[in-house]
Amino acid sequence: MYLDALRTRMPLMILAISTPLGALAVDEPAETLRDPWAGFQNGAWITFREKGTFGEQSAEMIKKHTLVSFSRGTSEVTEQRQTDNKFGPPRSRGWHVPGRLPTKEQQVAIKDESFTVGRETFPCVVVEYVVDGDKAPPTAKIVFWRCKDIKLPYRELKCAGPDLALMPDVVRVKYEYSSSAKPPEHKSVRAEFQVVSTHDELTIGERKINCVLEQGSLIEETASIKTIAQSQRWLSDEVPGRVVKHHGTAKVVNKIDSTTHDLEVTWELLDFGLSSPRTPSRAYLGSPR
Repeated sequence: MYLDALRTRMPLMILAISTPLGALAVDEPAETLRDPWAGFQNGAWITFREKGTFGEQSAEMIKKHTLVSFSRGTSEVTEQRQTDNKFGPPRSRGWHVPGRLPTKEQQVAIKDESFTVGRETFPCVVVEYVVDGDKAPPTAKIVFWRCKDIKLPYRELKCAGPDLALMPDVVRVKYEYSSSAKPPEHKSVRAEFQVVSTHDELTIGERKINCVLEQGSLIEETASIKTIAQSQRWLSDEVPGRVVKHHGTAKVVNKIDSTTHDLEVTWELLDFGLSSPRTPSRAYLGSPR
């Protein structure tokens, strides 16, 4: 499908939703689960619309994701696509790979700082990590702004390797990566995302959903291509998968022939349901409040 091909052109970090394959080798304590579907009952589902444009080309698709199981710390989600106003049988099945976290041994600096969301200012701790790749010398620098007075929906940041876990106390993150490959394979990434509102209301059908709004920017560069991207993501613990809307734009510059292309992807929730009227489990970090 053209939309699938279009998504492969987008910088990874401005795409909100994917279902990578993989599995967790061992069980983790409930409070450390790192999965946006954690806490919801099997059978929970979402329907959503994806729109994409690349230059003058565009495509649109409506899909349904359903949680079919949650075990050994990871969710199993099926995907259906809508044709002629009907959802077909599941086309694929994905197992979420738990978001990764840097270790204490990778911490290189820590300091106190304040962070402002709207009109409120909160104390936070800024923690910096340097993460070596599996094969030196590729490294990534990660900086978390952590605030114990704010609890956000769990989400992840797409990056080189497994996605980076953003725990419910992370209000801002910086990520820098530079590959060890020489040109033309060399690649560098600089990204920053931060929460700008904890009370941004969106309407889904007849339901009003209070969302956390997160904004971000990205510069991704290789020897031949430079991409400058902006992203907005609305999140809520009320919704399976925790994403209510995502909008990303990018300008892609070909450094060889100086041509540019504009890209845009919009992901928006249309409807959602829980498998039962019970509130999703609160026995994990970042549960609905």
